[in-house]
Amino acid sequence: MSEQDPGHARILIVRLSALGDTALTLPLLAILRQTFPHAHIGWLVGQGAAPLLEGIPELDEIHVFHNADKSFRGYLHKAKVLKGFRYDIAIDTQGLTKSALLPWLAGIKQRIGFRRAPLDARELAPLLNNKLVSPPKSETNVAMRMAWLASALNITPSTPLPPITIPINRESMHMIDTWWNEKNLADNVIIFGIGAGWSTKIWNVHEMAALTKHAKKQGLQPVILWGPPEKEKLSEWQTILGDSAIFAPPTNIHEMLALIAKSRALCGPDSASLHFAWLLQKPTLSWFGPSDPARCAPPVTDQNVVIAMPPHDWNRKDPSTSGLNHLTGTMALPAFTKWLADSNLC
Repeated sequence: MSEQDPGHARILIVRLSALGDTALTLPLLAILRQTFPHAHIGWLVGQGAAPLLEGIPELDEIHVFHNADKSFRGYLHKAKVLKGFRYDIAIDTQGLTKSALLPWLAGIKQRIGFRRAPLDARELAPLLNNKLVSPPKSETNVAMRMAWLASALNITPSTPLPPITIPINRESMHMIDTWWNEKNLADNVIIFGIGAGWSTKIWNVHEMAALTKHAKKQGLQPVILWGPPEKEKLSEWQTILGDSAIFAPPTNIHEMLALIAKSRALCGPDSASLHFAWLLQKPTLSWFGPSDPARCAPPVTDQNVVIAMPPHDWNRKDPSTSGLNHLTGTMALPAFTKWLADSNLC
């Protein structure tokens, strides 16, 4: 196998980070499989995001980097395992020492990664990778920037990015179907995501209620999607929203995917559920505070609308600085109403 002929290569995608970032890497997988149908493609993924990759037909192998592997001995063991798979090419989409170190330790000859840049590659990654890529500055979306790593294999990514197949687990869909029927829901459900693991991304539910109430008046059924970090606030939020919304049951990754797949659209912050909805080609309306929507939001169209509240300073730890503190329901309602109409949701 030469660098000019990766058609039958063994290619390893490396992404060890959170669930949402892993979801945004999936278009790169679609590009690689579309271009190299006979290649063997593996993925080194963090333990928390690994369930997302289960059953994806474009992927041949999943290597899970477990929490227990985060030690010197763990790195050496995982590198030894990877070496046994004889990968020719590694694509480091994360740009950190931990993501670049394992392919280097495994002796993978061609290690593709980003050139040094604040949000693309830092620490030792640009030194450990040996084929570096600088995406065009005009490509700000992180999914598109990761897709540009394929340019090292003589692939020029184009927009829109190709769709990826995300299989919906049968047992998880059965669980959602059962809950759906118990709540007497129809085909008019619109998901509202509340949290994303960071308090700075939570929009005041008193203000968000203006949207759930308007959706209900338009014949839609708002369903609130939440995660473990928000569990303690559910009782308070249920009081605020009253009968304008139904709260989803606790969900794992597969059940969340099933719920979004069964629904018509999703509204929410920068989160894994937002990225899932985009990948499942559902209309999305999202609100952004500390995160930069130019980097993290679905590409803006009539079906994908963003409400941006700066500063986009990536300050995820101090809720008092979040621009979402200044977003009112009155401010958001015109964009929400237009999005409902443009997406043929009502």
